[in-house]
Amino acid sequence: MFLPSVLECSEQVVEKKLEMVIEKIETVYSLLKIQKDIPLPFHLDFVLPQFAKDRSVMKSLSPETILGILEKFFSSQRLSLTIHLMGNVQDIFESYKFFNDYSFNPNWQYLIFVDSNYFKSWVNSSFANLNLDNLDLGIWYDKGEWENLESFNLNQELEIDCQNYLLMTVLAGKSGQKLTPQIKDLALQKTIQNPNKKFILDGGWSVEEEENISQNTEIVSYTSFWNQISM
Repeated sequence: MFLPSVLECSEQVVEKKLEMVIEKIETVYSLLKIQKDIPLPFHLDFVLPQFAKDRSVMKSLSPETILGILEKFFSSQRLSLTIHLMGNVQDIFESYKFFNDYSFNPNWQYLIFVDSNYFKSWVNSSFANLNLDNLDLGIWYDKGEWENLESFNLNQELEIDCQNYLLMTVLAGKSGQKLTPQIKDLALQKTIQNPNKKFILDGGWSVEEEENISQNTEIVSYTSFWNQISM
Protein backbone atom coordinates (compact mmCIF):
# COMPACT_ATOMS: atom_id res chain seq x y z
CA MET A 1 0.00 0.00 0.00
CA PHE A 2 1.11 3.54 -0.69
CA LEU A 3 0.96 6.34 1.88
CA PRO A 4 0.56 9.99 0.78
CA SER A 5 3.06 12.17 2.61
CA VAL A 6 2.12 15.45 4.28
CA LEU A 7 5.27 17.49 4.90
CA GLU A 8 4.40 21.17 4.75
CA CYS A 9 5.40 24.59 6.06
CA SER A 10 2.12 26.34 5.18
CA GLU A 11 -1.31 25.74 6.66
CA GLN A 12 -2.91 26.99 3.46
CA VAL A 13 -1.05 24.40 1.38
CA VAL A 14 -2.17 21.60 3.71
CA GLU A 15 -5.79 22.68 3.53
CA LYS A 16 -5.72 22.92 -0.27
CA LYS A 17 -4.25 19.43 -0.51
CA LEU A 18 -6.87 17.95 1.81
CA GLU A 19 -9.63 19.67 -0.16
CA MET A 20 -8.17 18.06 -3.29
CA VAL A 21 -8.20 14.64 -1.58
CA ILE A 22 -11.89 15.01 -0.77
CA GLU A 23 -12.70 16.26 -4.27
CA LYS A 24 -10.80 13.41 -5.96
CA ILE A 25 -11.35 10.66 -3.44
CA GLU A 26 -11.97 7.99 -6.11
CA THR A 27 -8.62 8.78 -7.73
CA VAL A 28 -6.94 8.73 -4.31
CA TYR A 29 -8.12 5.21 -3.49
CA SER A 30 -7.07 4.03 -6.95
CA LEU A 31 -3.59 5.55 -6.69
CA LEU A 32 -3.05 4.14 -3.21
CA LYS A 33 -4.27 0.72 -4.36
CA ILE A 34 -6.67 0.32 -1.43
CA GLN A 35 -10.35 -0.51 -1.07
CA LYS A 36 -12.87 2.08 0.11
CA ASP A 37 -13.53 0.21 3.35
CA ILE A 38 -9.89 0.76 4.38
CA PRO A 39 -9.21 3.82 6.60
CA LEU A 40 -7.82 6.67 4.51
CA PRO A 41 -4.04 6.78 5.14
CA PHE A 42 -1.81 9.82 5.60
CA HIS A 43 1.90 9.81 6.39
CA LEU A 44 2.69 12.87 8.52
CA ASP A 45 6.32 13.95 8.36
CA PHE A 46 7.52 16.41 10.99
CA VAL A 47 10.88 18.16 10.67
CA LEU A 48 11.04 19.55 14.18
CA PRO A 49 12.77 22.88 15.00
CA GLN A 50 16.13 21.81 16.45
CA PHE A 51 16.47 18.94 13.98
CA ALA A 52 15.87 21.44 11.16
CA LYS A 53 18.46 23.80 12.61
CA ASP A 54 21.04 21.02 12.98
CA ARG A 55 20.59 19.96 9.34
CA SER A 56 20.17 23.49 7.95
CA VAL A 57 16.74 22.69 6.51
CA MET A 58 13.33 24.28 6.86
CA LYS A 59 11.19 23.14 9.77
CA SER A 60 7.71 21.79 9.08
CA LEU A 61 4.41 22.67 10.65
CA SER A 62 3.99 21.22 14.13
CA PRO A 63 2.05 18.05 15.05
CA GLU A 64 -0.48 20.25 16.85
CA THR A 65 -1.12 22.28 13.69
CA ILE A 66 -1.35 19.36 11.25
CA LEU A 67 -3.51 17.20 13.49
CA GLY A 68 -5.75 20.21 14.12
CA ILE A 69 -6.23 20.74 10.38
CA LEU A 70 -7.02 17.05 9.90
CA GLU A 71 -9.69 17.33 12.59
CA LYS A 72 -11.34 20.12 10.58
CA PHE A 73 -11.61 17.91 7.51
CA PHE A 74 -11.84 14.32 8.78
CA SER A 75 -12.84 14.33 12.46
CA SER A 76 -15.59 11.73 11.97
CA GLN A 77 -13.88 9.73 9.21
CA ARG A 78 -11.68 6.69 9.68
CA LEU A 79 -8.03 7.59 9.12
CA SER A 80 -4.78 5.69 9.45
CA LEU A 81 -1.98 8.08 10.43
CA THR A 82 1.70 7.22 10.43
CA ILE A 83 3.59 9.98 12.22
CA HIS A 84 7.33 10.44 11.66
CA LEU A 85 8.99 12.63 14.29
CA MET A 86 12.37 13.89 13.10
CA GLY A 87 13.91 15.60 16.09
CA ASN A 88 16.71 15.85 18.61
CA VAL A 89 16.34 15.51 22.38
CA GLN A 90 14.57 18.85 22.91
CA ASP A 91 12.26 18.29 19.93
CA ILE A 92 11.25 14.85 21.14
CA PHE A 93 10.64 16.15 24.66
CA GLU A 94 8.31 18.84 23.28
CA SER A 95 6.55 16.24 21.14
CA TYR A 96 6.15 13.98 24.14
CA LYS A 97 4.50 16.81 26.10
CA PHE A 98 2.12 17.45 23.20
CA PHE A 99 1.02 13.83 22.81
CA ASN A 100 0.75 13.39 26.56
CA ASP A 101 -1.98 16.05 26.56
CA TYR A 102 -3.46 15.21 23.15
CA SER A 103 -6.95 13.76 22.83
CA PHE A 104 -6.55 10.84 20.47
CA ASN A 105 -9.43 10.67 17.98
CA PRO A 106 -11.19 7.29 18.38
CA ASN A 107 -11.88 7.22 14.62
CA TRP A 108 -8.20 7.33 13.77
CA GLN A 109 -5.35 4.85 14.01
CA TYR A 110 -2.00 6.33 15.11
CA LEU A 111 1.45 4.88 14.55
CA ILE A 112 4.18 7.19 15.88
CA PHE A 113 7.82 6.69 14.85
CA VAL A 114 10.67 7.95 17.03
CA ASP A 115 14.45 7.43 16.93
CA SER A 116 15.59 4.18 18.59
CA ASN A 117 17.25 6.25 21.34
CA TYR A 118 13.82 7.40 22.53
CA PHE A 119 11.70 4.34 21.79
CA LYS A 120 11.91 2.68 25.20
CA SER A 121 11.01 5.87 27.09
CA TRP A 122 8.04 6.46 24.77
CA VAL A 123 6.80 2.90 25.24
CA ASN A 124 6.88 3.55 28.99
CA SER A 125 5.21 6.97 28.67
CA SER A 126 1.94 7.77 30.37
CA PHE A 127 -0.08 8.13 27.16
CA ALA A 128 1.32 4.90 25.67
CA ASN A 129 0.38 3.07 28.86
CA LEU A 130 -3.25 4.05 28.38
CA ASN A 131 -3.23 0.92 26.17
CA LEU A 132 -5.30 2.60 23.50
CA ASP A 133 -6.42 0.23 20.75
CA ASN A 134 -5.71 2.89 18.13
CA LEU A 135 -2.15 3.81 19.18
CA ASP A 136 1.13 2.09 18.40
CA LEU A 137 4.80 3.09 18.35
CA GLY A 138 7.70 2.35 16.03
CA ILE A 139 11.36 3.11 15.35
CA TRP A 140 12.76 5.04 12.41
CA TYR A 141 16.25 4.82 10.95
CA ASP A 142 17.85 7.40 8.70
CA LYS A 143 19.69 6.47 5.52
CA GLY A 144 23.12 5.27 6.61
CA GLU A 145 21.79 3.69 9.84
CA TRP A 146 19.83 0.65 8.70
CA GLU A 147 21.73 -0.71 5.71
CA ASN A 148 24.02 -3.01 7.73
CA LEU A 149 21.36 -4.25 10.15
CA GLU A 150 20.82 -7.95 9.59
CA SER A 151 17.90 -8.21 11.98
CA PHE A 152 15.27 -5.84 13.32
CA ASN A 153 14.77 -7.76 16.54
CA LEU A 154 15.69 -5.25 19.25
CA ASN A 155 14.66 -7.29 22.29
CA GLN A 156 18.20 -7.62 23.61
CA GLU A 157 19.24 -4.05 22.84
CA LEU A 158 16.19 -2.28 24.26
CA GLU A 159 14.74 -5.04 26.45
CA ILE A 160 11.47 -4.43 24.65
CA ASP A 161 9.91 -5.55 21.40
CA CYS A 162 9.25 -3.37 18.38
CA GLN A 163 7.17 -4.49 15.42
CA ASN A 164 7.13 -1.32 13.31
CA TYR A 165 10.06 0.23 11.44
CA LEU A 166 10.44 3.19 9.11
CA LEU A 167 13.52 3.12 6.87
CA MET A 168 14.58 6.37 5.21
CA THR A 169 15.88 5.73 1.69
CA VAL A 170 17.14 9.32 1.38
CA LEU A 171 18.54 11.52 4.16
CA ALA A 172 15.76 12.72 6.43
CA GLY A 173 14.67 16.35 6.11
CA LYS A 174 16.55 17.22 2.92
CA SER A 175 14.49 17.80 -0.23
CA GLY A 176 15.43 17.13 -3.83
CA GLN A 177 17.18 13.79 -3.26
CA LYS A 178 16.76 10.82 -5.57
CA LEU A 179 16.27 7.21 -4.60
CA THR A 180 19.12 5.13 -6.02
CA PRO A 181 18.50 1.65 -7.46
CA GLN A 182 20.97 0.18 -4.95
CA ILE A 183 19.19 1.62 -1.90
CA LYS A 184 15.79 0.69 -3.33
CA ASP A 185 16.80 -2.94 -3.83
CA LEU A 186 18.48 -3.15 -0.42
CA ALA A 187 15.43 -1.72 1.38
CA LEU A 188 13.12 -4.19 -0.33
CA GLN A 189 15.50 -7.03 0.59
CA LYS A 190 15.39 -6.00 4.25
CA THR A 191 11.60 -6.21 4.29
CA ILE A 192 11.67 -9.69 2.75
CA GLN A 193 14.34 -10.88 5.19
CA ASN A 194 12.25 -9.75 8.19
CA PRO A 195 8.73 -11.01 7.40
CA ASN A 196 7.55 -10.78 11.02
CA LYS A 197 8.13 -7.02 11.17
CA LYS A 198 6.19 -4.21 9.51
CA PHE A 199 8.03 -1.64 7.42
CA ILE A 200 7.49 1.77 5.89
CA LEU A 201 9.95 2.86 3.20
CA ASP A 202 10.23 6.63 2.81
CA GLY A 203 12.21 8.76 0.40
CA GLY A 204 12.00 9.14 -3.38
CA TRP A 205 9.32 6.51 -4.06
CA SER A 206 6.60 6.87 -6.67
CA VAL A 207 3.01 5.64 -6.67
CA GLU A 208 3.80 4.29 -10.13
CA GLU A 209 6.25 1.74 -8.70
CA GLU A 210 5.48 -1.76 -9.94
CA GLU A 211 7.87 -3.55 -7.61
CA ASN A 212 6.85 -6.77 -5.87
CA ILE A 213 6.40 -5.10 -2.51
CA SER A 214 6.11 -7.45 0.47
CA GLN A 215 2.84 -7.72 2.35
CA ASN A 216 4.59 -6.34 5.44
CA THR A 217 5.61 -3.12 3.66
CA GLU A 218 4.09 0.27 2.89
CA ILE A 219 5.62 2.92 0.64
CA VAL A 220 5.54 6.68 1.24
CA SER A 221 5.03 8.95 -1.76
CA TYR A 222 5.09 12.74 -1.73
CA THR A 223 5.82 14.40 -5.08
CA SER A 224 4.49 11.56 -7.22
CA PHE A 225 1.20 11.26 -5.33
CA TRP A 226 0.37 14.96 -5.17
CA ASN A 227 1.35 15.47 -8.81
CA GLN A 228 -0.96 12.64 -9.86
CA ILE A 229 -4.07 13.89 -8.10
CA SER A 230 -3.49 17.51 -9.12
CA MET A 231 -3.76 16.63 -12.80
